[in-house]
Amino acid sequence: MTKILKNISELVDNYAKWDEELSKKIYLQDEYIIINVGREYPIALTRCNTPEKALGWVFQLSEKSWMTTEILRRFVAILAQEHGFDLHNLS
Repeated sequence: MTKILKNISELVDNYAKWDEELSKKIYLQDEYIIINVGREYPIALTRCNTPEKALGWVFQLSEKSWMTTEILRRFVAILAQEHGFDLHNLS
């Protein structure tokens, strides 16, 4: 039982470290989503305030050589939270 708890604790710690590192790469500042991958790439929330505009940004960002799945997912999550997009009913 102690070994299982230790493994769970390590998983939680690893996730926390991963999430902390990711939050340094993409975060909300004022009215901008900042993507920081060696240089800052600011995107105004007003430029992606509809699902159509957001999708356009997802397409544009997905073509960048520096983009990762984790950063793109966090980008979408931030937009969904800030603009109230429902990611479960996109039909």
